Amino acid sequence: MHSDSVQGAHLGSGADVKRGGRGMRRLRLTCRFPFIRRCVRRRPARTYSDTVFSRIERVMDEQKPYLRPDFSLKELCDLVGANRTYVSAAFRCNKTSFPVFVGERRCRYLASIPESEMEQYDTEELSILSGFPTKRTMFVYLRRFAPDVYLRVRSRVKK
Repeated sequence: MHSDSVQGAHLGSGADVKRGGRGMRRLRLTCRFPFIRRCVRRRPARTYSDTVFSRIERVMDEQKPYLRPDFSLKELCDLVGANRTYVSAAFRCNKTSFPVFVGERRCRYLASIPESEMEQYDTEELSILSGFPTKRTMFVYLRRFAPDVYLRVRSRVKK
């Protein structure tokens, strides 16, 4: 029996032994061990995702681009200085998505408006002021992130 088949037999079906150059053997991992490569690849991506997410938060706090109803992921990528893949990965690492993150920021902004100032606007104007494209979208996100503000604004709607 050849030494390659004996050597490969004790490794199980998840590994193959191949002959490399100059008679050296190398171990090639197959799909039985996919976690080995993923763990090595994810560590640097997580730290980069954290820096990208901190840049996203800084841009959102300083420039408040979410107050524009037509604000998009592409615009955020341009502001942050990272491509769409890294920005989306940063949102995934923080267990959120772009629409949810922006909607939450818009809700926080709407909640920060004083009651006396809020009475000056109707609901359509409030939705545009806080960056929501429609009144319906505003109510969906308010009900999810700021139920007290939702009830306050909803009570003003004429039925």
